[in-house]
Amino acid sequence: MQALSTIFIILLHNLGLSKYRDTKCNFLFGLTGGTVDLIIGGGCFIDMTAVRAQELKEIASML
Repeated sequence: MQALSTIFIILLHNLGLSKYRDTKCNFLFGLTGGTVDLIIGGGCFIDMTAVRAQELKEIASML
């Protein structure tokens, strides 16, 4: 039962982080109005997703 509650907490946390990531990175897509926004916004999605993937790997190794 403990494993299910841990997974549920991780899922809820991940949903919150996904919303935060989307809001932050979509803001960066339109920050200056120039073409560099595509690189900045895209980089934001890549960087934040990579960080979260590493965090999930670390959590999985502890379970």
